[in-house]
Amino acid sequence: MKLTRSLLAVPLLAFASDVWQPLKVDKTVAIQLPTTAEEVNFYSWLSPAELRKLPPARRIRMWVARTPQSLCAIMRIPNPDKQRVNKQDSPQRRAFYERVEHNSIAEAHGQLLTHTTFSVAGLTGFEFMYRAPNTYSNQQDLFYTRSLVLDSICYSLIFRPTSPSTNLGRASTDQRLRFFNSLTVKP
Repeated sequence: MKLTRSLLAVPLLAFASDVWQPLKVDKTVAIQLPTTAEEVNFYSWLSPAELRKLPPARRIRMWVARTPQSLCAIMRIPNPDKQRVNKQDSPQRRAFYERVEHNSIAEAHGQLLTHTTFSVAGLTGFEFMYRAPNTYSNQQDLFYTRSLVLDSICYSLIFRPTSPSTNLGRASTDQRLRFFNSLTVKP
């Protein structure tokens, strides 16, 4: 009897895990996430008075979705250097992506593992993977990041498997690829 109930539940679990949630980041960019995303306060260290000094158009926005296999995040980062990085495949754009990579890894005290480019909607973005110490354990975490500059905004997608046992697991890889490949850009 228990075996029968378990077997009946398998198709339901497979269906439930396949329902991804859309997130419209702004009028130009949308993404699919494995569960409902929560917008987090990127500026939690600022006092309300300090936050009011930062114009809303210049504020970073961040959403996070957590599943048993992973953490998925997307950041929308206004870029004040629009003229310097707006041209596709320019040295300035490549330098900007390299700064994003360097700063991400340095802040996490990590080590770069790989980096490459990717394309979406005729635009070229930058993808990199790095390993960094987990602040709550003696483990190392893997981070996968994709960044895309569009006009004056940098969009960064971050994927982190939740445990070392899922770092190289198939479910984690499938979830990361689906998250990254769901990025859509409207002109």
